Amino acid sequence: MIFLGWNLTKSITTPLAIAVRASETVASGDLNVELNLEGDDELAMLLRSLSKTVETLRSALGQIQAQTHAIETT
Repeated sequence: MIFLGWNLTKSITTPLAIAVRASETVASGDLNVELNLEGDDELAMLLRSLSKTVETLRSALGQIQAQTHAIETT
């Protein structure tokens, strides 16, 4: 019974810790976050959502940089 409780706790806290570290990294301005996305539970969905958010931010930043470069060179 103790093993089952420990295993359940670990299956929740590990993905949450990964999400927290990734969120803190992104919040500091670093968009070079890579997330391992395994499973179909709510925590895996959270990590996939966070990963998609990072990809969207990277894309937006790339577009802004390209537009800035275009303005600077005209």
